[in-house]
Amino acid sequence: MSGGVLFLVPARGGSVRVPGKNLRTVAGMPLVARAVWTATTRRGGAKAVCVTQLTVAAAVLPLPSLAVST
Repeated sequence: MSGGVLFLVPARGGSVRVPGKNLRTVAGMPLVARAVWTATTRRGGAKAVCVTQLTVAAAVLPLPSLAVST
């Protein structure tokens, strides 16, 4: 990726105190989706990679600029 910005968004699913934290809705959007949306909209043309073991995370991240690695 020449001259662009790449955001890595880690989305672990192992929270003990708040189970399912990354998929919880905050202001109408899942928390992990909000992190990706914020990263990609603050920089025009930025790309994001969400690294997670949660296969359900891919379902809540329907963004064209996102790659999900499980």
